[in-house]
Formats: sequence, structure tokens, C-alpha cells
Amino acid sequence: MNLKIENSKALNKDGKLSGKTIMFTGGFEKISRSEAKSLVEENGGKVLGSLSGKLDILVTGSSKPTKSKIEKAKETGVKIISEIDWYKLLNI
Repeated sequence: MNLKIENSKALNKDGKLSGKTIMFTGGFEKISRSEAKSLVEENGGKVLGSLSGKLDILVTGSSKPTKSKIEKAKETGVKIISEIDWYKLLNI
């Protein structure tokens, strides 16, 4: 049996999102969800699939963000940023 690992990337410990957990809600205008996930990983962060106390930043896309996720993030003190602020954070 041969084990082959593809698309493996080391976490960028010096990245802008190093040690941060990110979650997305809503659709983005400029990039796809998979591109956004790749940007997080390339910058040392981790993408979460569900909102929890471990989440650092919720990024809200301009198209149909989930209101319940935004409300829960507010209740738990998670930082919420817009798609535009997301691009500014990453200098793109």
C-alpha cells in the first residue's frame, strides 16, 4: 500500500492570520469560497465550518450572509468584518 499526500501545505507561522480561526458567511463578489479558504491557509490561519468559541473572525460576504451566524458571533464577542475589510486585512 502506497500513501500519497497531495496539496499539502505547511502553515505559514508568520502570516497575517497566524494562529487565527476564520469563518465565512455569504457570497463574495471578487473571489470564490475555496479561494478565500486558500488565502486563510496561505496566511497561517484555519477555516472553521461552524461558529464556536474558538472562532476569531467572521467574514461577511456581500451576498446573503446568514443572519443567525452574525447574531451568534455578536453574542460571543467574535470580531466581524466585511468582505471589503477582509481584502484590506490581506492587502489584496
